[in-house]
Amino acid sequence: MPLFKSPEEQLQEGNDRVLRGDFTGAQRSFLSAAEGFGKKGRTGEAQFAQTFAVLMGLAVPQAGAQDYQRVAEALAPLGSAPIKLGTRSVSAADLRREAELAREEKDVLASGPRTPEAHEQAGARLQALSLAYRQLGNQVLVLPELFRRGAVPASSKAPVLAALAEEEFGESEVTRDPKRAAEHNQNARNWWMQAGESARAEAAGQRVQRYGRAVRCWFCGREAAGDGINFRGLSSDIAGFEHEDGGGGALQDSDASRGIVYACRPCASTVERLADEKAQARTKEIEDRVNRMLAQMRQKAGPMGQQWIPASLPP
Repeated sequence: MPLFKSPEEQLQEGNDRVLRGDFTGAQRSFLSAAEGFGKKGRTGEAQFAQTFAVLMGLAVPQAGAQDYQRVAEALAPLGSAPIKLGTRSVSAADLRREAELAREEKDVLASGPRTPEAHEQAGARLQALSLAYRQLGNQVLVLPELFRRGAVPASSKAPVLAALAEEEFGESEVTRDPKRAAEHNQNARNWWMQAGESARAEAAGQRVQRYGRAVRCWFCGREAAGDGINFRGLSSDIAGFEHEDGGGGALQDSDASRGIVYACRPCASTVERLADEKAQARTKEIEDRVNRMLAQMRQKAGPMGQQWIPASLPP
């Protein structure tokens, strides 16, 4: 019995470990096989073994866009050569395409806070991904199956990505045209329902109601759409002061049952800034009064009392 395993044996051991779900051990075996093939000048086989080792890096649940990028790059030199890992056989080109789609998905979903323009770009990328997976039909994706994450038909990812795309498009429009944002969220709701995601469908439906709602400003009479975006309700005592004609149109300008008036963004911000200024002035007045009281107490307390009576309120 030989002391050291041949590259062929290391390669077979790696495949056996894949079947057992030992992906870390499989990666070690594939790296050893790649090194052994390389020493023998068998560069083609070394490249295959090295590619298998890189693939094992996707076994961790938190694999990111960069991990899928490394897999796509490792597969590129193999062209359309057949690959057999675990129980599936697939061409290197098809596996590379799957890795590229996963990389794009991970990348766009990992992006941070966005501007309206960035939301629109993200929506376009997600929409393109949805179409790409839809075109693959019911073909079961190799990578999720390989790493024991279940049989995932490519087309099953399309509705989710389409819903996310519509939500991104909605966010790109929400400050510019809330009614248009509501339309995108209605589309998102439909896609979430198709994907069987009832909670996310309900959340999208709530945004439809909020973004699509329109009122008339109590103060200036301007029509505004988008609850919490272009208008908001302000607490007010309006009993006996309601506009007989609803403020000059069919749209509400107040809700007497809740004791609020609706204010467009410019009017609401003016009211809130005035309230802030008055609150700050009142706070300053109270601070000055307390500091005068502290000074009087320190004077009466003498040197001993001054040790525990502060000279003024902390900033």
